[in-house]
Amino acid sequence: MYTIVFIVFLIPSFFSSLLLYSQINVYFTDPYNDVPSISFLSTAKKPIDFALKDFIDSVSPQTTMYVCIYEVNNTTITTAIDTAVNRRVKIYAIFGKDVSTSVFKSSFEYKKIGFSSQIMHNKFVVVKSSKVWTGSYNFTVSATYDQDNFALEIFSKELAEIYEKAFLYMWDHGNDITISTRIAEFNNKSVDFIDGTKITVYFNPYSQNPQLKNVLIDNWYDVFEEKPKIKNLYFTVAWFTLEDVSDIIKMLRDKNVDIFGIIDDDSQNFSMYQKLRNYGISIYFDARRTFYGEGLMHHKYCVVDPFTKNAKVICGSANWSDAALTSESNKNYENLLVIESQKIAEVFYKEFLRLYNKTVSQQVSTSLSDEMIENIIFYPNPVKEKLNIKFKPNFSVKEIKLLIV
Repeated sequence: MYTIVFIVFLIPSFFSSLLLYSQINVYFTDPYNDVPSISFLSTAKKPIDFALKDFIDSVSPQTTMYVCIYEVNNTTITTAIDTAVNRRVKIYAIFGKDVSTSVFKSSFEYKKIGFSSQIMHNKFVVVKSSKVWTGSYNFTVSATYDQDNFALEIFSKELAEIYEKAFLYMWDHGNDITISTRIAEFNNKSVDFIDGTKITVYFNPYSQNPQLKNVLIDNWYDVFEEKPKIKNLYFTVAWFTLEDVSDIIKMLRDKNVDIFGIIDDDSQNFSMYQKLRNYGISIYFDARRTFYGEGLMHHKYCVVDPFTKNAKVICGSANWSDAALTSESNKNYENLLVIESQKIAEVFYKEFLRLYNKTVSQQVSTSLSDEMIENIIFYPNPVKEKLNIKFKPNFSVKEIKLLIV
């Protein structure tokens, strides 16, 4: 039997339209949609590839733009890059080793990075001293229409300068992790925004202290005092195979942290799925079964304590694997952001719920279902001195927690 944590939050109607601000936009894909490249949860209502096109189209002539991408074949995006070259934008690109540059009709400077099992797995674009695009989204047709992905569009001179330094280090030194003074200029750096949001960014394989796995762990658990730093953890990750992370998740569960997770049903995840399920962790395979050819759940993020002052999103290009989260010269090129913001955490939490509702409705009989939410009645309306909340829960729900914010 499953315990349901049911959260009700009341916000003025105008607040939704001001949910995020001009500094940060969040985009999701939704393969269930008639137009999979756009999600109603995105903070700017446009298809994810057209949002990136607009990002590139806005770059002025003679401005430098850095592109660092694992895969690219979406012509909306390649055409935008070609057009940028034609209007004299200075473009430098780092591609994954298997990218075919024949998808571009223009010429610009580029390098391919990666060898053997090491992959250049970043998915970011930087406009010099202006803005950053990053996330789980590869610039491909399948990532746009067949997969669950997210992207962040962040308008910040300071963050753009951090990403520029990381890009130029990759360009000059590849996987050399020994030049620590230069690495310190871009790794584990934070930017504060005027609305109180704080973003700290890390880059693999250069992030040695802390390694990316410890970024996750240190935000969840105090290893010295042996107690959780959080009360709730929601994660959705395409590949989850690193035991160090699962061991901490088990410890959190033992200390009464509420944990819900979704992973892709790729065969590499089967062992971890079974171990965590057997331990009592509420982890599920995503609803659209990759194993049967229905498309990949490609997210890489977790949400910590949404709707609280401790709310965070930890996200980026990195799966929860040894190659992505540990730092040696043969490990993957990745970037990871820790975003401290109630508003952004709420957006990512809602995306988690979208996937969770689809997933759980197929795999168990109880869920945070759309039907339960739709059956809520608030009265009187408008509220005066007293608010009544009436709803009919699923027959097998044993506990409901209400958090009024």
